[in-house]
Amino acid sequence: MFCSMRRASVDRQYVEVDMENAHFILLAGKYPDVTTIHDYIDNRERHLKDVQEACGVPRWAAKQFFLILIFGGTIATWRTEHNVSEDTVLPQICGDIFRCIAGLKADFAPQESKWLHSSTTGSL
Repeated sequence: MFCSMRRASVDRQYVEVDMENAHFILLAGKYPDVTTIHDYIDNRERHLKDVQEACGVPRWAAKQFFLILIFGGTIATWRTEHNVSEDTVLPQICGDIFRCIAGLKADFAPQESKWLHSSTTGSL
């Protein structure tokens, strides 16, 4: 219903673009030498299927796992949200992505802080 209302209200004025795997593709562009990101992109379907099978979750929940990590969430939060036991062994890519994102955050945080400061002072 909401999508129909939105389309009607912006008819011929708005185009919605849904880029598959956008967040990881953008990260790969910023960090081209990070092999873990490229592994996820190149083998995405297999990695999603591995999470689905290991955790007994639907595809959308497997996709959400990786997005949660990009946006600062934790594996524990995802497990709780999807009723995945702490005893469930996650596929290797899960830990790899978690560590990779943590490392990228350490690199990105100073840049983000600088951008935030410049945007509030009007010197973008």
